[in-house]
Amino acid sequence: MCAKNTFTRASRTASDCVAKQGAWEYLNADHATTNQRQLFTLADNSQLWLNNNSTVELNFNAHNRNIDLTRGEMQFIGSANTQPVQVTLQHGTLLCDSKQFFVRNEADHALVQVMQGSVKLAQANGLFTNQAIKAGELYKITVNSMQQLDNHIFDYSSWTAGLLSVRTMPINAFLAELSRYHRGFVKIAPNLNDYLVSGVFQLNDTNLILKTVARSARASVHYRTRWWAEIRS
Repeated sequence: MCAKNTFTRASRTASDCVAKQGAWEYLNADHATTNQRQLFTLADNSQLWLNNNSTVELNFNAHNRNIDLTRGEMQFIGSANTQPVQVTLQHGTLLCDSKQFFVRNEADHALVQVMQGSVKLAQANGLFTNQAIKAGELYKITVNSMQQLDNHIFDYSSWTAGLLSVRTMPINAFLAELSRYHRGFVKIAPNLNDYLVSGVFQLNDTNLILKTVARSARASVHYRTRWWAEIRS
């Protein structure tokens, strides 16, 4: 009984810490989103897209161009200002000469995709200092590693146009991306685990996306409740 109570207290403490951290990120944010994607114009007329559930703190003026991505995803589109942009993550710091780049900040890693220009990485532990990420490249970054990924499978910036754009993406990975926008739980039948999803999908109707993907896999969507869906043959 004592062990059970200790576990319960520890679980509550962990949950409370996560909740407090999330609340702190929103309280300190200069720009934040909850269930919507939003475009912000910064002081030098550059543009900053935030995906849903994202927060940033800014030090952006005539002398500094610093963005602290404390939660979620952003896409930066530069202005005529040629001064580099510094993006701070828990996994390291990005020095960006890029006119357009995407960053996702996860608990254990970050994703960086460059569309124009280049981004230099200085990780928190000093590794890979000034390692360049060039236009057309996508990298996964942790505190002690960086790994180039195939950027043809999923367009990580397509959400700025209200889309999910994928090419031969495993269905479970696709549903993980869709879960950022879809309310509710989606379960996939084991016999469909190897199915690969391709297409461009409108994010304004995620239930329609589920039906479209299921139909292409020769399956269908079954709803246990409004918030619980299963895709099965």
